[in-house]
Amino acid sequence: MNRKLIMYASIFLTALLLFSNSSLVKSKELSDKECREQFQKTVTKDIKSSFPELKIIDDTSRVSVEQYTHEDIDTAVRATGGKAGLYLNSVSNLYAGTFRGDPMFYVVSADPEDIDINDKYDSAYIGYFIYKKSDGTNVMLKMRPGETSWDIVKKKEEKSTITKWNCGK
Repeated sequence: MNRKLIMYASIFLTALLLFSNSSLVKSKELSDKECREQFQKTVTKDIKSSFPELKIIDDTSRVSVEQYTHEDIDTAVRATGGKAGLYLNSVSNLYAGTFRGDPMFYVVSADPEDIDINDKYDSAYIGYFIYKKSDGTNVMLKMRPGETSWDIVKKKEEKSTITKWNCGK
């Protein structure tokens, strides 16, 4: 009878350990996701702090702001059957390279009185493509929608520190 008790106790403990290990793995995955999001927020905050012009992105009381990832741009190209491809490729191509964190593309719909509208750029939209280079340099590309693509009208770079990845290994 002792053998049966020991066998049942062993099975119970094994099942308990397997269950707790799978729960730990799931919570670790969630922690990694949360850590990645926190890292991205830190990188984005650092980039924005380098360029006072980017304060407009956080001022949603005056402007409308949309944020796009590389995946968002690719999805838009696929959703239009490639018809928007020529226009969006000018943005999609900017995502090629090595970065600290993920580059972001913001489109700001500003009041026409707040921006320079001329014959070439008669739209009240401004694009900001921001990223952190591998060496820690923060980069901002100011863009305007042209006839067939987003045109880069200004590029600024500011030295900064390398944001450390403090997640996992």
